[in-house]
Formats: sequence, C-alpha cells, structure tokens
Amino acid sequence: MSGTGDPSGTGGPVGPGRRELVRNAALVAAGTALAGAGTAVLRRAGVADAARSRAAVRLPAPADPAWPLPPGTAPASTPAPPTSTGWTPR
Repeated sequence: MSGTGDPSGTGGPVGPGRRELVRNAALVAAGTALAGAGTAVLRRAGVADAARSRAAVRLPAPADPAWPLPPGTAPASTPAPPTSTGWTPR
C-alpha cells in the first residue's frame, strides 16, 4: 500500500504521504469541476426543451366564462400595493 506508513519504521505518523494527499485533492477538484460543467450543459439542454414544450401547449377556450370580479377587486395581474420595508427610524 503506497503512502500508508512511516518508511523509516521509527513509529512516525501513519497515513497518506504528502504527495498522495495532494494528488487526491487534485483529483477531487477535477471531478468537481467536471461535474459542474456537466450540470451546466444539462441545464442548458433542459431549459431549451422546457421552453419548446411550453410553447407547444395549447389551452382550449373555457367552456363557461368566469364570473365577474366583485366591485373594488383588482385582477390578479395587477401588482399589489407596496408594503412596508420593515425599516423603523430610531
């Protein structure tokens, strides 16, 4: 087993050598970079597929029209009035 002990036999620290540790760290970093790049590629492909899928959907006209809104009620597409920012002067 490489790097798993003290080669001088003096009872020093047991574990991977410095070079093996650096090599393993580099492999982990390279694997992380490859995984991130692969994720980005798959996301881009998935976003394009999702956009095409949404564009292909055609909703039928409603069978019955919706009831009119009560007076004083805004449609859902109307933005809500601004609310407090939560900031209180001292």
